[in-house]
Amino acid sequence: MKLLSVALIVLSIILALVLTGHIKTFIDLPSLLVVILPVLASIPARHGLEGFKILINSGDEKKEVLHSMGATGIISGVLGSHIGVVIILANMSKPDSLGPALAVSLLPTFYGLFIFLLTTVISHLNLGNEL
Repeated sequence: MKLLSVALIVLSIILALVLTGHIKTFIDLPSLLVVILPVLASIPARHGLEGFKILINSGDEKKEVLHSMGATGIISGVLGSHIGVVIILANMSKPDSLGPALAVSLLPTFYGLFIFLLTTVISHLNLGNEL
């Protein structure tokens, strides 16, 4: 049942993106890397290389690793969005490109919040016991 809950959360978000008809709008590799790489780096930075092994196991330590990943996701997402806004403001001479550029600048925050949602749900559901 817990796994079904996580699957429904993920599928509802993906379905909402697909129903917009513009799924490609939500995919930007640089924005994704700005969030994913710090999230992955937060594991050994906070928990050592053992943090990757802890993610496979269950228990309270796994919740701490997931919390670190979620918090880093939000922070790096907001930081990535700020970087995007600075780039937009530096290129204000092209007014036609402001809308799409602003949309892309918000993607890191979206990715960070999505990671936070997943890690929070997984840590609270304690999926390790069910799998």
